[in-house]
Amino acid sequence: MLTLAATDTLAAGSSTGLVVLTVFGMELNTGTEVYKILFQGQLGATPATVYTVPGSTEAFVKSVHAVNLSGNKEAFALFTNGLGDANRVTSDISLGVSGWAVYDENGWQIYGDAVTMASLEMDNGPTLMVVDITNRRLLEKMSLRLDEMAANQQKLVIGRKAE
Repeated sequence: MLTLAATDTLAAGSSTGLVVLTVFGMELNTGTEVYKILFQGQLGATPATVYTVPGSTEAFVKSVHAVNLSGNKEAFALFTNGLGDANRVTSDISLGVSGWAVYDENGWQIYGDAVTMASLEMDNGPTLMVVDITNRRLLEKMSLRLDEMAANQQKLVIGRKAE
């Protein structure tokens, strides 16, 4: 959850302006909770303020939903209290063709044009497997034993691989 104080700002931008963002949250003003959509709209290609917390109010961002309207890969980023790199809440988040992303109490979940699943098997030592469920194929299999990784000069990357 993101917590914003009175007059704080939330800004966003996408790589080409073809990402729709919806921000769900709650405003708290003198003990009164108001749950609402804090912002909903298509992002510009240049980051801009999309929400300003009213005076004497706190805002709590409960979830963020981003949808790629494009037939190409797109990216978007969020900022607070400014538009510079020092104000980033996220790095550029990539969305696949017709993909979408959701931020909630579970963190970021990114969905794309192919459904993937990551699993951890322990039979022959810890191994991470990433599977494309739609096309039923193994995308990546990596040993998680640090001694084997060092011997093979593998790097463990947490999160999504750059495409």
